[in-house]
Amino acid sequence: MSSWGEFAEARPDMMKLLLEILDWIPITYLATVRDDGAPRVHPVCPIIAEGRMFVAVAATSPKRLDPRSRASGVKSMGKRGATMSSTSAASRDLSKTLRPGA
Repeated sequence: MSSWGEFAEARPDMMKLLLEILDWIPITYLATVRDDGAPRVHPVCPIIAEGRMFVAVAATSPKRLDPRSRASGVKSMGKRGATMSSTSAASRDLSKTLRPGA
């Protein structure tokens, strides 16, 4: 599993594309899996800064716990159907960011 900073170092071309997509449409989808195995998708507005991805989530929302307790990923749709997906980097950085009380 890698952080967004490690991802940017390893694939600067992909990070550039991601930032262009987020500049054009700043909404992505946080995909998680419920306890019963059913998929769940939440629209979110991520911010990538200092080598990490941050997502604002209401303190009362159960989705704030999903990235650290379940399989999760982030998907973004951009210009002309360009997409950017991440699973492991998003899960690790989001699980640190979305800790209750953090």
